[in-house]
Amino acid sequence: MESGKKKLFLASERGFCSGVKNALALVEKVLSSQGKKGKICVLHEIVHNDSIVRSLREKGIVFVEEPEEARGASCLIFSAHGVSLDVEKRSEKICGRIVDATCSIVKKLHRTAEDFERRGLAILLLGKRGHRETEGIAGRVSSPVTILQNVPEVEAFLAALPEKEKRETFFGCLSQTTMSADEVAKMKELLRKDLSRLEIPADVCYATKLRQNAVKALAEKCDMVFVAGSEKSSNSRRLAEIVRECGKKSLLVPDPETFVLPELASCSAVGISSGASAPEEHVRVLVEKILKSGEFELEDPWGGSHASS
Repeated sequence: MESGKKKLFLASERGFCSGVKNALALVEKVLSSQGKKGKICVLHEIVHNDSIVRSLREKGIVFVEEPEEARGASCLIFSAHGVSLDVEKRSEKICGRIVDATCSIVKKLHRTAEDFERRGLAILLLGKRGHRETEGIAGRVSSPVTILQNVPEVEAFLAALPEKEKRETFFGCLSQTTMSADEVAKMKELLRKDLSRLEIPADVCYATKLRQNAVKALAEKCDMVFVAGSEKSSNSRRLAEIVRECGKKSLLVPDPETFVLPELASCSAVGISSGASAPEEHVRVLVEKILKSGEFELEDPWGGSHASS
């Protein structure tokens, strides 16, 4: 390595998770098997990444927001985020062929929510209101689902809950897969402390934890961290937030090709990570832009297990 240059580090865990890989592979499989025989629709964005969505549009994929918009299509594909039971039933009436690209971990949450309902548990869901995944999980059951977005909401929920319910009600708790692992841990600790009969079968998904831990390690040795990922991507935004929580600067980069690097004169080390729906090519583009300045050298080139699930 050359001496005297500033350092550029890559997150050891970054990029596509297995759920995103599988969803994109399913879309490509449908495209290759069907060709141009009929319209292929995807319900919502297959993953939250504009370049991927744009590329699939160019191949003929039509993205729709409601099942009814897919009327006449030869195939309707559910995105990796999953759908509610109502959306699933409506889709089956509209389109003869349904391909479900829901992440396997999210599908497991669907089954667990259904199991909670069968057993009569009061369901708590730690997640962001309005997020596709959260809507899908809550929509798998007809029972009420209490969505709690953060620690203050958990505290308010517990404060308003009668003591008898805290002691006697059976609760089941689920988590949106892309939530902050640290915040979810705090939320669950509060729930465990106050609720006598609480069942928590799973945590934030392993891939999310790995990426969040990796970006923390990056923040420890960098002055600024760039996160390749869309503003619409919950997990990408969370990575950028974690860096800022560590006291370092962070920028979310939706489109590396058009991204203009900020002034880095005050930085002795910078890092790059990417959300679970951002292709590795986006990381490469950012690396090339930073190295082009001639001020930085890449430490451990393309190290890490960025292909992890």
